[in-house]
Amino acid sequence: MVFWIIIIIAAAIFQYVVIAFNIPRVFLHISSVAMVISLLGIVYHLYSWHRSGLTLKRDRKRGHELLGEIMRREGYCDAESILKALNNQSRGDLRLMGEILVDMNVLDKEKLNKALMIQKEEDQKD
Repeated sequence: MVFWIIIIIAAAIFQYVVIAFNIPRVFLHISSVAMVISLLGIVYHLYSWHRSGLTLKRDRKRGHELLGEIMRREGYCDAESILKALNNQSRGDLRLMGEILVDMNVLDKEKLNKALMIQKEEDQKD
């Protein structure tokens, strides 16, 4: 997402230069298109995070423990693998973290289901 913000800032600076130095207006239109595309990139990024349920912090209201924390605590996978899965999600992968870890052959479906059951049991306690 930082990439899109940098593009917007660069396009805004470029538009200022175009206007200040009487550069042909076609360049103003090109930079405007770049800004719109960047805004669409930011919206898509935020939508994909929302759709995948990506949260970086524990839900403090319910005390909900994140699946990655449970899998690491139970010894099902290491922190590096969890970070790789989160990185995939942040780059637009819409799959759930468990699905990504299974596809990476870090975790089998049985352990994933156990971790999900632990998470569900902990949610029901609260």
